[in-house]
Amino acid sequence: MNFKLGKTLLLTTMFMVLSYGQVTSAHASESWERVYPERFDTVEQFFLQQGCQFYQGAGYLYDLDQEHWLTFDEAASHYPELENTLTDVECELSASVEELSQLINIESFKESGLVLLYFDVARDAGGDNRNVFTSGMLENYQNRLDRLSEFEELPKYRIIPSRVGLVPQ
Repeated sequence: MNFKLGKTLLLTTMFMVLSYGQVTSAHASESWERVYPERFDTVEQFFLQQGCQFYQGAGYLYDLDQEHWLTFDEAASHYPELENTLTDVECELSASVEELSQLINIESFKESGLVLLYFDVARDAGGDNRNVFTSGMLENYQNRLDRLSEFEELPKYRIIPSRVGLVPQ
Protein backbone atom coordinates (compact mmCIF):
# COMPACT_ATOMS: atom_id res chain seq x y z
CA MET A 1 0.00 0.00 0.00
CA ASN A 2 1.43 3.36 -0.90
CA PHE A 3 1.78 6.15 1.65
CA LYS A 4 -0.91 8.42 0.17
CA LEU A 5 -3.53 5.65 0.06
CA GLY A 6 -2.64 4.57 3.61
CA LYS A 7 -2.93 8.14 4.87
CA THR A 8 -6.31 8.58 3.14
CA LEU A 9 -7.59 5.31 4.59
CA LEU A 10 -6.40 6.28 8.07
CA LEU A 11 -8.04 9.72 7.89
CA THR A 12 -11.28 8.26 6.55
CA THR A 13 -11.38 5.68 9.34
CA MET A 14 -10.68 8.33 11.99
CA PHE A 15 -13.42 10.56 10.58
CA MET A 16 -15.92 7.68 10.62
CA VAL A 17 -15.07 6.77 14.22
CA LEU A 18 -15.35 10.39 15.37
CA SER A 19 -18.61 10.87 13.47
CA TYR A 20 -20.07 7.70 14.97
CA GLY A 21 -19.10 8.87 18.46
CA GLN A 22 -20.75 12.25 17.93
CA VAL A 23 -23.93 10.70 16.52
CA THR A 24 -24.28 8.16 19.33
CA SER A 25 -23.45 10.77 21.94
CA ALA A 26 -26.02 13.15 20.49
CA HIS A 27 -28.62 10.38 20.39
CA ALA A 28 -27.84 9.35 23.96
CA SER A 29 -28.06 12.88 25.31
CA GLU A 30 -31.42 13.96 23.86
CA SER A 31 -33.53 12.94 26.83
CA TRP A 32 -31.20 13.83 29.69
CA GLU A 33 -31.08 16.86 31.94
CA ARG A 34 -27.33 17.44 32.21
CA VAL A 35 -25.86 18.71 35.47
CA TYR A 36 -22.24 19.47 36.24
CA PRO A 37 -20.81 19.08 39.75
CA GLU A 38 -17.83 21.40 40.08
CA ARG A 39 -15.43 18.91 41.68
CA PHE A 40 -14.93 15.17 41.30
CA ASP A 41 -13.62 14.76 44.85
CA THR A 42 -16.78 16.30 46.34
CA VAL A 43 -18.93 13.68 44.63
CA GLU A 44 -16.51 10.90 45.54
CA GLN A 45 -16.42 12.02 49.21
CA PHE A 46 -20.22 11.94 49.39
CA PHE A 47 -20.13 8.23 48.57
CA LEU A 48 -17.05 7.43 50.69
CA GLN A 49 -18.48 9.14 53.79
CA GLN A 50 -21.41 6.73 53.60
CA GLY A 51 -19.18 3.68 53.30
CA CYS A 52 -19.84 3.36 49.57
CA GLN A 53 -17.55 3.20 46.57
CA PHE A 54 -18.15 5.90 43.95
CA TYR A 55 -18.58 4.37 40.52
CA GLN A 56 -18.41 6.43 37.35
CA GLY A 57 -20.84 5.36 34.65
CA ALA A 58 -23.36 4.23 37.27
CA GLY A 59 -27.14 4.60 37.35
CA TYR A 60 -29.39 4.84 40.41
CA LEU A 61 -33.03 5.62 41.16
CA TYR A 62 -33.84 8.30 43.74
CA ASP A 63 -37.26 9.12 45.20
CA LEU A 64 -37.55 12.90 45.54
CA ASP A 65 -40.72 12.67 47.65
CA GLN A 66 -39.31 10.19 50.18
CA GLU A 67 -35.72 11.50 49.93
CA HIS A 68 -34.62 7.91 49.44
CA TRP A 69 -32.05 6.19 47.20
CA LEU A 70 -33.60 2.96 46.02
CA THR A 71 -31.57 -0.15 46.58
CA PHE A 72 -30.77 -2.21 43.52
CA ASP A 73 -33.51 -4.71 44.45
CA GLU A 74 -36.10 -1.95 44.97
CA ALA A 75 -35.21 -0.35 41.65
CA ALA A 76 -35.30 -3.70 39.81
CA SER A 77 -38.70 -4.52 41.29
CA HIS A 78 -40.13 -1.19 40.02
CA TYR A 79 -38.40 -1.34 36.63
CA PRO A 80 -37.17 -4.86 35.79
CA GLU A 81 -36.08 -3.67 32.35
CA LEU A 82 -33.34 -1.64 34.07
CA GLU A 83 -31.99 -4.56 36.10
CA ASN A 84 -29.00 -5.16 33.81
CA THR A 85 -28.25 -1.46 33.52
CA LEU A 86 -28.45 -0.01 37.03
CA THR A 87 -25.57 -0.26 39.48
CA ASP A 88 -25.76 -2.71 42.36
CA VAL A 89 -23.97 -1.16 45.33
CA GLU A 90 -23.73 -2.93 48.64
CA CYS A 91 -24.24 0.06 50.86
CA GLU A 92 -27.09 2.34 51.82
CA LEU A 93 -26.95 5.85 50.39
CA SER A 94 -28.75 8.67 52.15
CA ALA A 95 -29.28 12.29 51.14
CA SER A 96 -32.03 14.86 51.38
CA VAL A 97 -33.18 16.52 48.17
CA GLU A 98 -31.32 19.65 49.27
CA GLU A 99 -28.08 17.71 49.88
CA LEU A 100 -28.43 15.95 46.53
CA SER A 101 -29.09 19.26 44.76
CA GLN A 102 -25.94 20.76 46.29
CA LEU A 103 -23.89 17.66 45.46
CA ILE A 104 -24.77 17.60 41.78
CA ASN A 105 -24.89 21.40 41.40
CA ILE A 106 -28.53 21.85 40.44
CA GLU A 107 -30.77 24.61 41.72
CA SER A 108 -33.83 22.41 42.08
CA PHE A 109 -35.49 19.40 40.55
CA LYS A 110 -38.36 20.17 38.18
CA GLU A 111 -40.47 17.20 39.20
CA SER A 112 -41.40 14.94 42.09
CA GLY A 113 -41.36 11.17 42.53
CA LEU A 114 -38.69 8.89 41.12
CA VAL A 115 -35.81 10.13 38.99
CA LEU A 116 -32.95 8.30 37.31
CA LEU A 117 -29.51 9.58 38.31
CA TYR A 118 -26.62 8.60 36.05
CA PHE A 119 -23.16 9.50 37.35
CA ASP A 120 -21.20 9.82 34.13
CA VAL A 121 -17.45 9.61 33.70
CA ALA A 122 -15.59 12.77 34.77
CA ARG A 123 -14.66 15.12 31.94
CA ASP A 124 -12.06 17.80 31.44
CA ALA A 125 -12.92 21.44 30.74
CA GLY A 126 -13.27 20.68 27.03
CA GLY A 127 -15.85 17.97 27.72
CA ASP A 128 -13.53 15.08 26.86
CA ASN A 129 -13.68 11.75 28.65
CA ARG A 130 -12.68 9.45 25.81
CA ASN A 131 -9.03 9.08 26.77
CA VAL A 132 -9.96 7.04 29.85
CA PHE A 133 -11.48 4.23 27.77
CA THR A 134 -10.11 1.20 26.04
CA SER A 135 -12.18 0.24 22.99
CA GLY A 136 -14.06 -2.45 24.96
CA MET A 137 -14.76 -0.07 27.81
CA LEU A 138 -15.99 2.58 25.39
CA GLU A 139 -18.40 0.10 23.82
CA ASN A 140 -19.77 -0.99 27.22
CA TYR A 141 -20.09 2.64 28.34
CA GLN A 142 -21.94 3.62 25.18
CA ASN A 143 -24.24 0.58 25.36
CA ARG A 144 -25.21 1.36 28.97
CA LEU A 145 -25.81 5.02 28.17
CA ASP A 146 -27.88 4.11 25.10
CA ARG A 147 -30.04 1.65 27.09
CA LEU A 148 -30.66 4.23 29.81
CA SER A 149 -31.36 6.91 27.20
CA GLU A 150 -34.09 4.75 25.69
CA PHE A 151 -35.83 4.48 29.08
CA GLU A 152 -38.51 7.17 28.98
CA GLU A 153 -40.60 6.38 32.06
CA LEU A 154 -38.73 8.66 34.47
CA PRO A 155 -36.99 12.04 34.36
CA LYS A 156 -33.26 11.43 33.85
CA TYR A 157 -30.30 13.39 35.17
CA ARG A 158 -26.89 12.86 33.63
CA ILE A 159 -24.40 13.98 36.27
CA ILE A 160 -21.10 14.86 34.61
CA PRO A 161 -18.43 15.70 37.19
CA SER A 162 -15.44 17.85 36.43
CA ARG A 163 -12.01 16.24 36.64
CA VAL A 164 -11.05 18.91 39.18
CA GLY A 165 -10.09 17.00 42.31
CA LEU A 166 -9.74 13.66 40.50
CA VAL A 167 -6.71 11.77 41.75
CA PRO A 168 -5.52 9.27 39.11
CA GLN A 169 -5.44 5.72 40.45
